[in-house]
Amino acid sequence: MSTRNLGAAICLLAALTTGAAIAHSGAMGVVKERMDAMSDIADQMKLIAAMLSGQTEFDAADAEAAARAIAGHAGGMEQLFPEGSNATPSEAKDEIWTGWDRFTAIAAQLEADASAMAAAGENMSQIRSLFGAISQSCKTCHQEFRSAR
Repeated sequence: MSTRNLGAAICLLAALTTGAAIAHSGAMGVVKERMDAMSDIADQMKLIAAMLSGQTEFDAADAEAAARAIAGHAGGMEQLFPEGSNATPSEAKDEIWTGWDRFTAIAAQLEADASAMAAAGENMSQIRSLFGAISQSCKTCHQEFRSAR
């Protein structure tokens, strides 16, 4: 991933998490669980982005732990979206359930890429590439399945 693409991914992370605290206000049950999971994914991505951009020193153990956390959330994604759980304050669109196969495919790819990143050790080229792939999965899923309420 180029420095330019890394910068774009960092900007995307900031945009996707802006207002999360406000959006989570009043969330309960599975909606709160998934909002918390998405916030944690964003936090883990920010940690990795800071290492990749040189804002913080690269720590392979921290990067691996962050990637494993992302993979864990992605692996449980389907359970966080029971049909009909998109009442406010949820940001889930109906398209999640009408496009369930696409939604679950994106989650599976996210899990695979995050797992591969966790196994990358200190291979910065591989980590950068997987960071880009993970960012793209997040962007695609949010564009297709998340409303801006």
